[in-house]
Amino acid sequence: MAGLGFPLRLDARGRMTVVAGGAAIESSLAVLFGTVAGERVMRPDFGVRPDWTEQELPDRMRELIAAHEPRIDVAGLELGDLAQRWGTPRLGWAAVRVEYVVKATGERGLFEGRFEWAR
Repeated sequence: MAGLGFPLRLDARGRMTVVAGGAAIESSLAVLFGTVAGERVMRPDFGVRPDWTEQELPDRMRELIAAHEPRIDVAGLELGDLAQRWGTPRLGWAAVRVEYVVKATGERGLFEGRFEWAR
């Protein structure tokens, strides 16, 4: 299955680039983790809620992946750099590392990124 990548890019001919396989999954995860819940009016549950506590964040992110990225199983999820600013009233951020297995093929993948969420 192929789809538009994130961030959106143009190829040499000026057409939108399309991604497939692991790149499509990683693009999907980047959009999911880069969205604050409530930003999408028609999908208010899509994205990270900055009011989640630091302790519940890993489990909630696993739930997000299960609900919005059905092509994969999470083999591991690590969050870093949470304590530095997570408790502030207006901003949460984390380095996210997700090890996953593609259900259809058994292929293993790794997604890494750093995300900030304004409250």
